[in-house]
Amino acid sequence: MDNETFEELKKDFSWVKDDERILAVLLFGSKVSENDHFKSDVDIAIVVPGSSNFYYDCEGVSDEKVDSSKVLGKVFREVNTASKDYDVHVFEELPLHVQIDIINEHQVVYTSDKYAMYEYFYNYRQLWKDQKYRNMMSKEEIISTL
Repeated sequence: MDNETFEELKKDFSWVKDDERILAVLLFGSKVSENDHFKSDVDIAIVVPGSSNFYYDCEGVSDEKVDSSKVLGKVFREVNTASKDYDVHVFEELPLHVQIDIINEHQVVYTSDKYAMYEYFYNYRQLWKDQKYRNMMSKEEIISTL
């Protein structure tokens, strides 16, 4: 993604600095991996720690319960996602393998606290470490366990 487009993205999401429910806004997918083409959309993950039941206390991260649909509603009121071709997701609602892909390869559009964000992601890394083998098993390995 070129600098001008990234700056526009930051401007579109500048309002999140006033929303305490949101820990971060992350760009991910083909725009970050530079595998995009003319039909690629802009994948955005909104990190909302209070929207998940999978939540561990991290210093600097709110533990208040949050309705993610209200956060997305605010996103859609503040940003014309359709005209900008933004595909916005709440990080906590994505499958674990997608969350790990985002954690491993993203670009920070906004974060209220970079260190708290990475501490928060540590919990997802641990969960993935526990499940990775089962998710990455080959067909032969699965058959051999039967």
